[in-house]
Amino acid sequence: MFTPTLRDSNFTYLPLGLNAPWIFQLSLLLSQYLSISLSQYLIISLSHSYYSKLCTVHRLLNYCLQRPPKAPKTPAMPPIPPSPPIKLAILDDYQGIAARYFESLKSRFDITVFQDTLLPYNQAPENIKQELEARLKPFVVISAMRERTPFPATLLAKLPNLKLIVTTGHRNASIDMTACKSLGIKVTGSGANRHKPLEKQQNPGPDGTTQHTISLILGLARNLAHDDLTVKQGGWQTLTNTDLAGKTLAILGLGRLGVNVSLPFKSKIL
Repeated sequence: MFTPTLRDSNFTYLPLGLNAPWIFQLSLLLSQYLSISLSQYLIISLSHSYYSKLCTVHRLLNYCLQRPPKAPKTPAMPPIPPSPPIKLAILDDYQGIAARYFESLKSRFDITVFQDTLLPYNQAPENIKQELEARLKPFVVISAMRERTPFPATLLAKLPNLKLIVTTGHRNASIDMTACKSLGIKVTGSGANRHKPLEKQQNPGPDGTTQHTISLILGLARNLAHDDLTVKQGGWQTLTNTDLAGKTLAILGLGRLGVNVSLPFKSKIL
């Protein structure tokens, strides 16, 4: 007598002491129970002893009873439906230049650009307040442009969908930060080149605020606005220019911006 054996490979061998017609029925039973494909060829070696046949069947059935049945496959999860796009508002884009910077977000965001600005909420009549509330209420994310549209606590309380305010720069005094915190509204500001180490800046130099301030100072010292208007009216220079070298420059506040403004001029700083 022999002990039935199973070997997992490209072929499955079942040494059985059986003669036809049992052979096909038992092969089919075992292939279904043991998850053996009939295409893997159940190869059966026959025995001439009837007793051996019975012993073989007995052992094989015991083997099947001891082997746990194959667990059914877990059904695949249904596909998760796509979430609706997040509503994003871009405020106060006077020059219409913001949209192209948000182009890459269009697959996930429903973007609306507002080029006009309504009156500040706390100073507006009731009808303008209602118009501003209706305009901003649907949006989950609002991109604010500096202080053009203030966000006092009274307005923030009327915007239940708002979760994030993005503002240009790292300061915006027109956003009530205390109210945002209590309402669970996140506030973040866009980065700037000047906040990186000098060696990592793409274009190291004075920031835009410093450049603009210096331009105004030079414009006043050189009478640019006055002379421009005089020439357009047919005249010529009527005033003399002011040389800034050696003059006293009064700066209120010597923080980062104040220091940057004082650097280009060889003046006495007050």
